[in-house]
Amino acid sequence: MAIQPLLLNALSLPVIAYVIRGLGASAYGQWTMAAAMMGVLGFIANLGLRGAFVRHIAAEPDTASQAMAEQLGLRLVLAAIASILAMTLCLVLKYPPVVTECAAIGGVALLVSTLAATLVDVLQATGRSTTVAAVNMIAGFLLTAASVIVIWCGMGPVGLSGAYMIAPVVSAGTLLYIVRKRMPVRVRFDFFHGLRLLKRSRAFAAQNLLNSASSYVEALYFPQLIGAANFGIYITGTLLPLRLGAIPDGFCTAAYPALARRFREGRVDGTRLTLSWLGFILACCLTAALAIFALAGPISHVLFPAHPESCRIVIRVTIWALPLFGIESAIGYAINAAGADGAQARAALPAALCNVVLTILLMEHLGISGACIALPLRHCVRIIMLTTCFLRWHSAGAEDLPVAVAMT
Repeated sequence: MAIQPLLLNALSLPVIAYVIRGLGASAYGQWTMAAAMMGVLGFIANLGLRGAFVRHIAAEPDTASQAMAEQLGLRLVLAAIASILAMTLCLVLKYPPVVTECAAIGGVALLVSTLAATLVDVLQATGRSTTVAAVNMIAGFLLTAASVIVIWCGMGPVGLSGAYMIAPVVSAGTLLYIVRKRMPVRVRFDFFHGLRLLKRSRAFAAQNLLNSASSYVEALYFPQLIGAANFGIYITGTLLPLRLGAIPDGFCTAAYPALARRFREGRVDGTRLTLSWLGFILACCLTAALAIFALAGPISHVLFPAHPESCRIVIRVTIWALPLFGIESAIGYAINAAGADGAQARAALPAALCNVVLTILLMEHLGISGACIALPLRHCVRIIMLTTCFLRWHSAGAEDLPVAVAMT
């Protein structure tokens, strides 16, 4: 789960440089504006459903088929709503027509990605992470090749958005074939049952929304503040720390079902496994961060030969968000696996408010430099919040009781 995206990212670095040179800073900035918009609204297609869904299947695998049908029906409806909202926001914010066109294609891709993500959840919850990684690898290779062809043909940002449709289409088709060999794949939507699922997942939804609030502000407000070209440079400089986030995310995703089972057995067993994963993830993230910091100069020259200094600064500051994100992910996944997602959601509110205020102030007063500082800083705020939440939960009940008993 972690090595697969790392290999793709290593391959995609020269491709990104080719895309940027082919589009130019302004056109690339416009494409990133649409991509950022869809990244923000992609939250609506999930609304915290993934965390509760994976935890449920990991605990009760016999109910996977029925639960998957209900998840597919609800998530596809939510994805359609997110796509419509994206188009509306593009018009309200008066984005250039090319940005709106890219967002429209992104809306279709979101629907297909939602199907693929639900199938991924089923396979991961049942211990098929290797299969998921293999499918993602194939889809990623095809996407990378399509991006090169599109830029070589001079098809611009809209063509690039179309190329990004390939990965979700390939993933969804392949995963559908794999899952159907194990169980029937159906789509079932019931309005009132959907509301119950959303209510059950509200803590996860609150966590996702609050933890990403500052990123949403950055994606929607920052392009208006500094312009498309500068936004493109900033987004490109943050690609490495954000994409390398696949390291902690992959490890935590693979460990989540095991953590859920271990915490059901008792607090001590779950905490021991959490600390083991935390140490391993931190060591991997620090190694990667040090390597990228040392290579920031050559990388920035490859990406932006005309403006390497700005990109180099962005990379060297924001890369330290990676080890901080590793710590945050390990603790956050552990809290959710333990069933204390409601406590984490409540604790996330003050952290989110703090991060939004810090992000806006730093961006307005320091521009790109402020945004770079805000990225690792908000992980620090969330680590403090999560650590406090975990310690309070751990001390709330007897250590020799199973979690399910101690929390009642």
